[in-house]
Amino acid sequence: MPKRKGRSSKPDPRKVAIEVLLQLLKNGQSLNTVIPLALVQLDPKEHGLLQELVYGVARWHVRLEAILDFLLDRPVKEKDLDVKLILLIGIYQLLYTRIPDHAAVSTSVNLVNKLKKQWAKGLVNGVLRRVLREREHIELQVDKKRCIRTSHPEWLCRRIQSDWGDDASQVLEANNQRAPMSLRVNLLQNSRDEYCKLLDDKRVKYLLPDSKVAVVLEQAIETAVLPGYDEGLVSVQDMAAQCAAQLLDVRPGMKVLDACAAPGGKTAHIYESCPDLKRLLALDISEQRLQTLTDNLQRLSINDKSIETKVVDVSDSATMARYAKFDRILLDAPCSATGVIRRHPDIKLLRRASDIDELARQQLKILENLWCLLAPGGMLLYSTCSVLHQENREQIRHFIGSHEDAELGAGVFNLFKGATLETGWQITPGQQGMDGFFYAPLIRKKSTQK
Repeated sequence: MPKRKGRSSKPDPRKVAIEVLLQLLKNGQSLNTVIPLALVQLDPKEHGLLQELVYGVARWHVRLEAILDFLLDRPVKEKDLDVKLILLIGIYQLLYTRIPDHAAVSTSVNLVNKLKKQWAKGLVNGVLRRVLREREHIELQVDKKRCIRTSHPEWLCRRIQSDWGDDASQVLEANNQRAPMSLRVNLLQNSRDEYCKLLDDKRVKYLLPDSKVAVVLEQAIETAVLPGYDEGLVSVQDMAAQCAAQLLDVRPGMKVLDACAAPGGKTAHIYESCPDLKRLLALDISEQRLQTLTDNLQRLSINDKSIETKVVDVSDSATMARYAKFDRILLDAPCSATGVIRRHPDIKLLRRASDIDELARQQLKILENLWCLLAPGGMLLYSTCSVLHQENREQIRHFIGSHEDAELGAGVFNLFKGATLETGWQITPGQQGMDGFFYAPLIRKKSTQK
């Protein structure tokens, strides 16, 4: 029978959500990689539902699995991971969304048919209806363990508890909150007041933090409808990440290196804050990500010949030794990303405890390589989006202790509240609305240079 005219051929967003989550759980692909490909399959009106389900199940995966394990006599077979995901998505809708209970149950049962797993109809219907009947009892039982209650893998929960003590609960809970959409106004194109008029014209509500460039939207919107985005008037960037350019304190005529630069938000901000640099070199190990940086600069109408971009492995000491000295170096080091879990909840599923030691070794190697390129009296700003002490305060304490020519630059910390001058400034997730970041400005002493 031919299709009736006007009938939508777009797939069910719940079915696409299962496909995305399979890519995450089976193949270890990040949501940043998979979701853009999934969205093009759907009607734009369904984008919100897909993202709600995928990010929600990733955020609460540990707890949802614990609830499912409590309800099942035996686990779902590995070959039926798609059925398990139907159950997790259904439980998520019942516990965490405003989707009507009957719709959450019926759409989940319908998914069984669409995936040709009819044998699981009774299982899905029975489990979800039991959640509806016994929710309070189920949650009381599974939430006895903190890692389940806060939906973190046990290793990470223990690590945060060890590092943060009495503040661990705040960090764990903040990781499950939805992060605000923060903007950075391009001052080379317009002022913050001028840009806010564009938001007013579109009736987009916002808050103005204590910053000349930051605007926080009360509700996230797609960049396609964000006023002035395509024209380069504004960029999407968390306020914690915006601190990098201010802390770097670049001046006209300086030579600046952004060592792990892609996707380019900080590179662009450095230039926007001081376009009269002698040189701005942006390096990254990924050619694809560096192309994203280049595209970002073009969108912002930043075409200055003083900006260079190169694909370079900054952990390779022989390669880095060929570069001349820089007055400022930004090292946004590869890290566990445990400070941005609220934006990227799949980090909970992708990161492993064994990753941290290797990341710390890589950070130190890069730091050593870049230190050799820092001019006397210059500053290297060490940065991570981690909340783990091994990658942050312990890394800096060790580095300063083993380098007589290194000291922490305390002056710029007068700009920010909450700085701890012993090792750097640790921002915790949700603090003043920001992501979890760590900054340590390392000054190379002049007096010890030969």
